[in-house]
Amino acid sequence: MKVSVLLTIAFLFTCLSGVFAQLENISQVELTFTSSQGNVITASAINTGAGLQSTNPINLQESTRYDLSIVIESSGADITPLVQNSANNYQFFYTSFGGVLNGAVVTTDTDNQGLPLGVTNALTTACTQTGDLTGNLRIVLADLTDSKTATSAIGDGSSFFDVDFEVNITDNSGAPPCGSSNVAITNAVLTWTPATGGGSIITSAEDPDGTGPLGWVTDGPIALAPNTEYFLSIDLSNPTENVNFTLDIQNNADEYLFFFAWTEGIFDDPPGNGNFDFRADPINYDDSDQNNLPVGLLTQWTTTVESDMNGDFRVVLKHQAGSKSTTSTVAEGGTDFDVIWTIDRITDVNEPMKGEATALRVFPNPTRQQITWQLKATDQAIESVSLLDQWGRVVRQGNAGEPLLSLVALPVGLYYLQVQSETTVWTQRVVKL
Repeated sequence: MKVSVLLTIAFLFTCLSGVFAQLENISQVELTFTSSQGNVITASAINTGAGLQSTNPINLQESTRYDLSIVIESSGADITPLVQNSANNYQFFYTSFGGVLNGAVVTTDTDNQGLPLGVTNALTTACTQTGDLTGNLRIVLADLTDSKTATSAIGDGSSFFDVDFEVNITDNSGAPPCGSSNVAITNAVLTWTPATGGGSIITSAEDPDGTGPLGWVTDGPIALAPNTEYFLSIDLSNPTENVNFTLDIQNNADEYLFFFAWTEGIFDDPPGNGNFDFRADPINYDDSDQNNLPVGLLTQWTTTVESDMNGDFRVVLKHQAGSKSTTSTVAEGGTDFDVIWTIDRITDVNEPMKGEATALRVFPNPTRQQITWQLKATDQAIESVSLLDQWGRVVRQGNAGEPLLSLVALPVGLYYLQVQSETTVWTQRVVKL
C-alpha cells in the first residue's frame, strides 16, 4: 500500500513538473476572437528569446460581442489542455486600457472548485463616437498553486507570461449610434423573490415581431403573497438576435431609467401609485449608475396585508442619454420598453408557486458574495450543480454535496442556477449585486 501511494505521488509530481517546465518555455500564445456574426479574428504573441511579444494588433469592430479563446504553445506543441487539466493551479487575467471594451472580459470556464480559469471568455467592444479607437489588452497567466481563491487578483502568485496586445476598434457604419440599438427588445422576464427566501414568482412578456404591428403579450397575472417583501429583478433581451439588453443597461447605466406605475393600494412600500406621473414619488431602487442616480433593474416591494387586491403593474424603460438627472421624467428620452402586467390577486403566502423550479430554493437572493441552495426532498441523485450566465454558458460548477456556491468573481447581473438529476432539471434565477 505504501509503495502504491508513493508511486502515485511520484507520478503526480512528475506530471505537474512537466506542466510547469512547459509553461516556463512558452513559445507562442494565440488569441481567437469569434464575433456573434461568426467572423474570426486572430492575434499572436511569439517568444523570440526576450519574452513574448505581440506580432500583430487585434482589429475588432465596434459594438460587437466576441467569444475569446486562447491557445498556449511550447516548442510548437499545444499545451493548453495541460493547463485546463491543472486548472486549480492557474488563472488568466485580462485587463483592457483605452476604453476599447464595453465592460470587462468575462471568463466562461472554471476549475473543479468553480473558480475562473480563462481559456474561454466573452467580451463586448466599445462603441466609437468618432472614427477608430486604439487601446491595449493585457493578458497574464498566473501560477496560483495552493493560493487560488475567489478573490485572486492580477498581482497574485507568479506569472508565466504577461503580454500586451494593441487593440484597434474600427468604426462600423452599420452599427447603431452609441447609446442606441436597431435591435428591439422582444422578451421581458420579471422575477419576484421573497426577501425571506422561498420560491420566486416569474412572469414574462413577449413581443415576437419587435417593432412590428403586434403588441406585447404577457403570460398571465402576477400573483404575490400579502404582507410580503420582494426583490424584483428585470431581464430584457432579444433571443433571436442574441442580444442581452440587461447587460447593455448595466454597462451604460447613466443613460437608462425605469419608471413604475401601479394601481394604488397594492403595495405598502413604496406607497402611492408610482413615479410615472411624478418623478419624486418613491420607488425603492436597489441599483444606481456612476452618478448615484437610480436605474431600476433591481427594486424592492412590500405588498399590503389585504388578500384580494388586484390591479395593474406598468414598467417603462426610458433611454435618457445626456438628459438623465435627479429630476428627469418619463416624458424625456426615447421609450425602449413599456408593458402593463395584471396583478389579478394576491395569493395566500402558503399557496404553492407554479412550476418545477420552485422545488429549488436559493438564498440570499439577490446576493453579493455567495448563495446557498436547497432542494425539496427527492429520491433522485443529484448529478450536477451549475451556474449559467444570460447566454446559457456555465460560469460556475458546484458540488452536489456542498450547498454553497461563490459568486464573488462574477460580474453584477442575472444568472441561472441549475440542479440536475438523471431525469429532472431544477432552475432558479440568481441576482448578483
